[in-house]
Amino acid sequence: MSSTRLAPVIITTIKVNGSPPIITTSNTREGLFTRGQKVLSIDTGTENQLPDSPGTINVIPAASLPAGKSRAAFLKSIRDVVADDMKLPSSARIDCLTIGPTTQKDPDLETSLALDGLSPTHLQVVAGYIEECNLRHINKLQHQWNELQSVTLVNVCTDITGPEDVPRVFSQIESLSLIYCCGLQIVPPGGFKKLKTLIITQNNALDMFNFAFDLNPHFAHGLEELEIQSTNGCDLQYDFYVGDFHNRLKQCKNICQLRLALNHDIDVGLAPYIPSSVEHLVFHSSSSQARITDLNDWIQQAQVVTWLPKLKSIRLEFNATRRMSDNWTTSRIDDRQAGDANGGGVSSDSIDLDMENNAAELEAERQVLYDCLKSRIPPVEILI
Repeated sequence: MSSTRLAPVIITTIKVNGSPPIITTSNTREGLFTRGQKVLSIDTGTENQLPDSPGTINVIPAASLPAGKSRAAFLKSIRDVVADDMKLPSSARIDCLTIGPTTQKDPDLETSLALDGLSPTHLQVVAGYIEECNLRHINKLQHQWNELQSVTLVNVCTDITGPEDVPRVFSQIESLSLIYCCGLQIVPPGGFKKLKTLIITQNNALDMFNFAFDLNPHFAHGLEELEIQSTNGCDLQYDFYVGDFHNRLKQCKNICQLRLALNHDIDVGLAPYIPSSVEHLVFHSSSSQARITDLNDWIQQAQVVTWLPKLKSIRLEFNATRRMSDNWTTSRIDDRQAGDANGGGVSSDSIDLDMENNAAELEAERQVLYDCLKSRIPPVEILI
């Protein structure tokens, strides 16, 4: 698989042991979820780290949270970086803030107030082993983060629904990513008013999509890009069924880009519920016998011109029972074999055993579907 060279990202990491900030230049996007070009990373301590978690950011190791002079030095390091940043033109300022690994107290009030003056475009919070974080102090900043456009939460498994718990500025973000979260219900005051992109990776992703739909009044109308990966067998833990996901998805009438990776039992029956607004569709499913039968419905739908009338490109794969790459937010599946040091790729014992038996029939059905779509005017592009 070819890779695209990414621009270096300037990372300033401030450790809790009070050492001076360490300035490094590296490409953080390989294996991580960090956005932006100039990143301030607040390392809240390895004692909160969730070992070997595929969603945990690899920051420079830090000592246990200190007190006294070390704590004061830690906060001063943050304030110094913020003060220098405020002197820069907007194009040169820190545009991404990442904090973690967090506890239910992090970032605490002192740390949050030390950050007052930043104006990040992207925020990433990575929870530690207790899978919690604290965002309420952001509301107390004198300089509110009015430029904030995207929020990424990693490993967070607690509800963030109270008006005192959710920063007000979250209501204005355009992109929300929930990476290895679980059962998360997040509602900013007034709901997400401008949300266009939602990415949910693993655990009970369908549940979290349903929660987002139900709790945010502007959700269905505003969403333009949706990516859901649910392949680790943890979904539908609440009072939801697959049909509940289908019915809510159908009501998102402005989705243009839809990327799904769904495992056994939750990957069938989808075709009639894909919003007619979808222009680009990527669907990774299982290679089960039920999926073969389900493809007949896809073919019947494709023969009707009113099904996905705006569709421009499509890609169907049958590898969702494999372990998916953590970098799937780039719309790619990493099919490398086991042994990847970063935890991506496919482990030898997770290869879908149905694939060998069903490969020929799956390919035949997929080709019939593709032929139907290529015969449209203009023809639908088949992505490989």
